[in-house]
Amino acid sequence: MIIFNFDCRNTINLIEYYGISILQKNFYILFLSVLVASTPDWEDTPGTYQFTSYMIGAIVLNNNGEQMGDDGDMFAAFDEDGIVRGVASNVGANLDFGPYAGTPVWEMTMRSNNSGDLLSFKFYDDSENQIFDISETYEFIINEQIGNVLMPVSYNFVPIEFVFNQSTLQAFYFFQEVTINNEPVASNDWVGVFNGDVCVGSLKWDTSQCGAGICSVGAMGNDGSSQTVGYMIGGSIPTFKIYDTSENIYIDATPSGDEAWFNLNYTLLESLSAIYVISGCMDQNACNYNSSATEDDNSCIYPEENFDCYGNCIVNIDCNGDCGGIVVEDACGICGGDSSVCTDCLGIVDGTAEYDCNGVCDGDAIIDECGVCGGNGIESGACDCEGNTIDA
Repeated sequence: MIIFNFDCRNTINLIEYYGISILQKNFYILFLSVLVASTPDWEDTPGTYQFTSYMIGAIVLNNNGEQMGDDGDMFAAFDEDGIVRGVASNVGANLDFGPYAGTPVWEMTMRSNNSGDLLSFKFYDDSENQIFDISETYEFIINEQIGNVLMPVSYNFVPIEFVFNQSTLQAFYFFQEVTINNEPVASNDWVGVFNGDVCVGSLKWDTSQCGAGICSVGAMGNDGSSQTVGYMIGGSIPTFKIYDTSENIYIDATPSGDEAWFNLNYTLLESLSAIYVISGCMDQNACNYNSSATEDDNSCIYPEENFDCYGNCIVNIDCNGDCGGIVVEDACGICGGDSSVCTDCLGIVDGTAEYDCNGVCDGDAIIDECGVCGGNGIESGACDCEGNTIDA
């Protein structure tokens, strides 16, 4: 199966359009997307072209923002006729310094006979056995160097539902603000424009790359070719979708006004917004609180009493090691003790008072030699406790 989609960018100056200064307008025409049955035969042909430019460092990101570049993958540049103008090498495995060390980083020599040639890019994923479109293009400049291994230039897959075909009829919709759930979209999110269920244009919504920070998405019209069947016609109203890269979902979006499509028309709208339900725990005190959730699904999980969500005790630990326990050491240093071990009969810790033989605390009564408490012992003149005497 072959799906044609192209990406070219031409620049025109639009001054004070709709009351604002728009310095640059980019026309986007998406690339070729092909499902292949074997590894593509992309080959570099250095002897065919007079001039070169150099991609010193580049990374290729899929729709999940993951760097691509496993064994068997390929990254190449093409001219508008689909002829290979450069095949990249993955140097990441040998890169042992910088923020991209050990990750897939690509280098490529690009070739041309003229400055100004517009080159597009394709990526072959060997694990999927598929060629993917790349949204960015490059206008050839002789001997130019782009990117490096420390600050590589990024190339991105086009979301699969936002692929469209080139048309000679085009109109453009500018949006001053694009939001999901009232938050500005991320720079790697996409806006797609549709006629019914047919995608007729799309753009990665990176406002840093757009004049005055306001981007526009091109909407292709039906020019009578077989590739534009179902595309826009004069007076029809387009619909829009936003691709949320972080969630990998497509969301229906609402423009601030419904403006009809006419060839070469430029429409400035205040906003494009998408609202979608994100189920999750909405209690900030819960362990699984989801700040993005718009609907509570009763899934909140709370920590055990006296513990945080990570199992750490957040109150006092008693001498038995129990979190929140109340057992303490007594005066003798014994956990849960009553201090009796080291307290004398007068209640003095480490005191020396003891009960005498009469049971009096700190009393002076003692057992005499005859075993009598408080007794006088053997009487004078007696030889034993029985009072016996020695005969004279």
